[in-house]
Amino acid sequence: MQLVKGDSYNQAVGLCAAFVLACLKEVPGLDPLVQWQLNAYTNWNLTFIALRVALRQPQWDPFLLVNSMGVCCGFRTVRCPCPCPCSLWGAALSPGNEASPWLALCKGFAQGLDENLRHKVLTLGLRVPRPLFMFLDHVFHSLPPVLLTAELVRRQERVPKLNVVYALTLASWFSFRQQAKLDASQTYVPHPWRRTWLAIVAGMCACPSLVDGLISRKRSKLLAAAALILVPYLTSKFDPGMRQKYNFEYRLQTVGGEAALLSSKGSKKGQGRAMSEACLSEVRRGS
Repeated sequence: MQLVKGDSYNQAVGLCAAFVLACLKEVPGLDPLVQWQLNAYTNWNLTFIALRVALRQPQWDPFLLVNSMGVCCGFRTVRCPCPCPCSLWGAALSPGNEASPWLALCKGFAQGLDENLRHKVLTLGLRVPRPLFMFLDHVFHSLPPVLLTAELVRRQERVPKLNVVYALTLASWFSFRQQAKLDASQTYVPHPWRRTWLAIVAGMCACPSLVDGLISRKRSKLLAAAALILVPYLTSKFDPGMRQKYNFEYRLQTVGGEAALLSSKGSKKGQGRAMSEACLSEVRRGS
């Protein structure tokens, strides 16, 4: 099926899908949780994958792999999963369980910024248990690049490097469309956005070498691709101050919205400012 005659890759269908998703940035009367989901790039990527399956467009697979790898590496760099049991059961990161002996161990090995994202989903009205959140994380972020890589290797199909340009163009256009800048902290939660973009670019650029190395079974290419992907991840993994900094910024972002609301309701002069200062004091105590 070709939307435009001569468009062998059927790019017009993908561009129409991107246009529709971009138009859904702000829909009056839409549930806040649904609106937020429509503004998440992960869901844009899953939409393109669903279209590929529904319309049977295997020629999209190289682009979808590059895009999915960027999404996976970007999120994984921020999340930095923890190897201790609290990552499996979520006990140490649950509110009200600060005394857990696993919590200190977790703080030493993981950044756990994804817990702020889980809390944001909760404020939007959806309670997701930690184990389910981690499972869905891997289904939505890790599974697509794995399956697409396996499919391309099975077909002995390499990834043209031009797909990296296409994927970076779409990702950057999405970011500027949603918040007019590369920093997506307002859409998601506060995070090291420069490091995240470094991980996205590295993951996308590694795809051609990764697939080529798997097809030709060249260890040098596989090691080069793995090193390129791991470098941004490791810079976050072993950054001792990242967790405290962005946890504080998330609390500030959350309470700041409440402070603005209280300030607008303050009837007496100085009352709104006092309420705002009280909220900020609460944030500092929490950090």
